[in-house]
Amino acid sequence: MGNTFGTRGLLAATRRWRYRLEKGHPHAIGLVLLIGILGGAALIGGAARLLSGDTDTLGGGVWWAFLHLTDSGYLGDDESAVGRLLGSLMTFVGLVFLTSMLIAGSTSFLTTSLARIQEGGFDVAFDNHTVILGWNPKVFALVRELLLADEHVQIAILAGVDKREADDALETQVFQPFDRETSLADRLQPWRDKRRLVVYRRGNIYVDSELQKVGAARAGRFVLLAPEASGGIHTDVQMLRTYLSLQSYRRRTRAGGATPGQQDAFRTVIEITRDRFRSHTFLAANLDPRADSWVHRDLQFDPELREYLPDPHSDHQARGEDLTLVNGDELVSRALVQCAVQPRLSQVFNTLLSHEGADFHILDPAAFGTGHHADLVSLFEKACKVEHVQLPAFLARHLVHGLIVGVYGRTREDEEATSPLGFETTALHAGIRSWRDWFQAGRPVASTPAPLLVLGKFDRNQVGRGCIALQVTKTPRAAVAHAESAHRPAPEPRSYRVLVLGYNRRVSVLIEQFSEYCRQYDWLDLEITIVAPDLDEAEVHNSFREVAGLDTDRQTATRQDFSDWKVLGGLLRESGEHPFDTIVLLAADTESTQQADARVILGIVMLRAFRTDPRWRMHMAGTHVVAELLDPLHANVVETNDWVSDVLISNQYVSRFMGQVSTEHRVEEIFREILDYGDREIYVRPLEAIVAEVQPGARFLDAIEAAAQQGEVAIGYTRAPQSPGGAGVHLAPDPDTPLAQVDKVIVIADD
Repeated sequence: MGNTFGTRGLLAATRRWRYRLEKGHPHAIGLVLLIGILGGAALIGGAARLLSGDTDTLGGGVWWAFLHLTDSGYLGDDESAVGRLLGSLMTFVGLVFLTSMLIAGSTSFLTTSLARIQEGGFDVAFDNHTVILGWNPKVFALVRELLLADEHVQIAILAGVDKREADDALETQVFQPFDRETSLADRLQPWRDKRRLVVYRRGNIYVDSELQKVGAARAGRFVLLAPEASGGIHTDVQMLRTYLSLQSYRRRTRAGGATPGQQDAFRTVIEITRDRFRSHTFLAANLDPRADSWVHRDLQFDPELREYLPDPHSDHQARGEDLTLVNGDELVSRALVQCAVQPRLSQVFNTLLSHEGADFHILDPAAFGTGHHADLVSLFEKACKVEHVQLPAFLARHLVHGLIVGVYGRTREDEEATSPLGFETTALHAGIRSWRDWFQAGRPVASTPAPLLVLGKFDRNQVGRGCIALQVTKTPRAAVAHAESAHRPAPEPRSYRVLVLGYNRRVSVLIEQFSEYCRQYDWLDLEITIVAPDLDEAEVHNSFREVAGLDTDRQTATRQDFSDWKVLGGLLRESGEHPFDTIVLLAADTESTQQADARVILGIVMLRAFRTDPRWRMHMAGTHVVAELLDPLHANVVETNDWVSDVLISNQYVSRFMGQVSTEHRVEEIFREILDYGDREIYVRPLEAIVAEVQPGARFLDAIEAAAQQGEVAIGYTRAPQSPGGAGVHLAPDPDTPLAQVDKVIVIADD
C-alpha cells in the first residue's frame, strides 16, 4: 500500500509540474530544474571525491565538482584515475545541462525579443498623431493621402492582419511609389523617408493594452475603417461598437489633460455603409445628431422622425467637427451617376480628392494673424466696391495658387428660416454660395468676415495658420464677350436610358440618384435595366418602389450573366433605334476584389467587340460607358477613350475622401452638396459655351469673368489633347493661362 501511495504521489507531483510547465512560467521552472540538476550533480560528485580520498572535506569536493561542471578547463588538473573519471563525468554533465541550456535559453530569449520587435510589441512614441483602426483595401490610398496632405504627419495602424503581411503590403503599395517619385538625393537622406512616419501594430482594437501600443491616449485624430465585408447593419453596428470602445478608453486614460466631468473631445472619422445609424453614433458621442447634415436632411423628408428623435441631453455638444461619418457607398454612387450623366467628370473628381492636386480649403479670416487678417479685410473692402460680374475675376487676381470659390456659411434663405427643432449651427446650414449673395447681404466684412471656400494647392497646416499669400496680378486684361447660355439642354421630352451591368449594395443609391437627375429635368423619362448573375431581384424592385414618382413599368431587373454573348447582345439589340445613353459596369461586393474587377474588365472587352463590329455599331452609337473598379492597380488596364469615358476606383475614392475629411471635417459638407442633384454641381462646359470668341491675349481670368456673367464659378479647365503637354485637368490654374490652351472650362453652377 505504501508503494502504491508513493507511486500515486509521484505521478500527481509529475502532473502538477507538467501543468506548471504548460500553463505557468516555463522559463522560471526550467531555471529551477537546471539549478537543481547542477546542485545535485555537484553534491554527488563532491561525495564521490570524498569517498575516493581525493579530498578531505565534502565542501572541497562539491567545489571541485562545481568547477568541472562549469568549466571544462579544470579537467587537465586531475591526477588520479578516479579523479579523471569523476572529472570527465562532471564535465560531460556540465556541457549537457549547463552550457546547452544556457545557449538554448539565450537563443529563446533573442528569438522572442526579435519576434516581439517584428510583431510590433512595443508602444509607439508618437504624440498628437493619427491612428487608423481596422484594415481593408482602402488603407493604402488613405495612408498615401495623409502623407501627401502633411509631410510631418505620424500614422499608427492597429488591425488584426499579420504584421509581416501588412508591412509588405504597405511597402509595395505606399512606400515604393513614393520612392519612384522621390529624387535620389532625397532618398539618401533617411529623415525624409516616409517609412519612419507610419507604424503598424497587430492587435485587437477592443483591448486596452493593444490600443496602448498605438498611443491611442495621445492621438489627435482617429480613422475607423470598416471590415472588408458586404456591409450593412452588422458592419455599421460593429463600427459603433469600435467607437464606443475607443471613447471608453479615452475617457479612462483622461487624455489631453481633461478634468473630471469634462468631455474628452477627439476627432474621429468613421466609415459606414448605411445612414441608418448616424443618429445613434452621434448620440453615443454626446453630440447632437441634428448637427449632421444627413440627419437634418432625413428630418426634412420625414417630419414624423422629429417626434421620435430624442432631444439632446444638457451635456450633449453641438460640435460636429469631433465626429464625421463617411458613407463610401453613397459617395461612390453619386459620383458614378454624375459621371454617367456628364462624361469625363471622373478626372475632375480625381484631382479634387487627391492631395496631389488642388483641394478645397475653408479659409477662416478670424484665425489669421494681424498682418494677414488686415490684408484680407482690406481686400474685401475693395471688393465691395467692384461690380458683381467683375468680382470673381477681381478676387482671382489677388490670391496666389488658388481661387476663392465662394463662402462657407448660411445662405440668406437659411437665415430667414428657423429650424423646426430650434437648433442652429453653421454646420447644419453649410453650403457654397456665390460672391454676389454674400456681398449683397451687407455683411460687416471689416469686422467679422465669413469663412471662405478656397480651391487651391496649399499646405493644410499653412491654411490653418492663415499663411495664404495675397498678390495682385498686374497683367493687362483683354476684354472678351461672354457666350449666351447655349449649353443648356433643350427641353425636348425624351427617355434617358441606362443599362447597369453588375450588382452590389450601392444599386439602391444609384437608382435614387438617376431618378433625382431626371426629376431635375422633368422632360427626361428614366429607363433603367439592371442585369447581373448575382442580382437580388426583390431588393432591386423594392428600391424601384421606394423611389417616389418612379414609373416602375419602365424599370427592369433580371438575374442573368451578362458575360454570355447572347445575353449582352440581346440587351443591345432590344434598344432598337434608340441606344442606351449610358452603360454602367458595377464591381460586385460579393466577390473578391480580383474577381469583381475581372468581371468588369470582361464586360468592357465585350462592349468593345460589339462596338467595333459594323453589325452592332448602330446599337451603341452615342453610348458612353462608366466602369467601377476596386483595385487601383487595375486602373491602367482599362484606358478611357471616346466611349469608355470614366473609370472610378471605388476604394481609392473613399479613402481619399476620408483622408481629406480627417484633416478638414467641413469638406464633407462641400462634397455632399456638389454630388447631390438639385444643388450646386460641377459641370465641364465647352469653351465656346463660356466665351463667345477667343481673342488674342485672352486668359483664363477672362473666362472666370465670362462664367460669372452666367451665374457660374469657373474653377479650372481641361487642356486640349493637341496642346503642349497633352490633355489633362487643371484646377485653380494660373489666371494668366492663355485661353488658347483651354479646351473646356470646369465650373460650379446651379443647373
